[in-house]
Amino acid sequence: MENASKSTKTNHVSKKPSSPWWIRILSNICRKAKNLEAKVQQNKATKTADEITADATKWMMRFTFVLAAVGILTVIFLRCQLEEARGNDALASRAWIAPVSTALRSEASKVGDGTIFVVPYSNTGKTPAFNVNSWINRTDSLEKIGDMDPVGSKANMLLAPDGIGNTSTADIPIAPTDVEHIKAGTLTVYIYGTISYEDVYGKAHWTQFCFYPGADLKSFGPCGKHNTTDDKHNPKPN
Repeated sequence: MENASKSTKTNHVSKKPSSPWWIRILSNICRKAKNLEAKVQQNKATKTADEITADATKWMMRFTFVLAAVGILTVIFLRCQLEEARGNDALASRAWIAPVSTALRSEASKVGDGTIFVVPYSNTGKTPAFNVNSWINRTDSLEKIGDMDPVGSKANMLLAPDGIGNTSTADIPIAPTDVEHIKAGTLTVYIYGTISYEDVYGKAHWTQFCFYPGADLKSFGPCGKHNTTDDKHNPKPN
């Protein structure tokens, strides 16, 4: 009897009473709620990481685009600077030909012969001028002087820096009777023409001139036209 009593007592002690059904239901609901919350937090963390990655990718793309645009603009700017430097260097070092002074009466002319006037010109640039040529004419009216002259047909020559050349009215001298009218102030003769040449860069240039002698045939005045260069005008000699 004692053993049976002990056995019964032992079994009674080891057996735990079951929880009420409603507690079990609440526990199950709480457990599922916690699991669901854990999954939501995990999904939220994963979604945030993806969004951060996507945003970082977008900003990297934007930064790359801006960097590429800055690079392109930098290349364009440097190229413009280089072209400008080359242009300035070419402008500073190219040949420049212009009359040294106004026309001069040739000392070779004699009494009774036609009077000849000479127009000296010089290369004031830093490099040689190639294919130098000149064309000269005279007229008694400014209206007969066109905007552009023909290109000279004489042999082309090279003119070094500080070199001097000349063109003259030797082929079209002024008759003695016209010289007397010039001295009397009843006739004005305009001596005009164009000097054409090329620089070391292969670009063609031209310089125009136009003067008229005074009554003493020693002083000269500039015409009101035909004294310019190709740098001021786009047209070239015919």
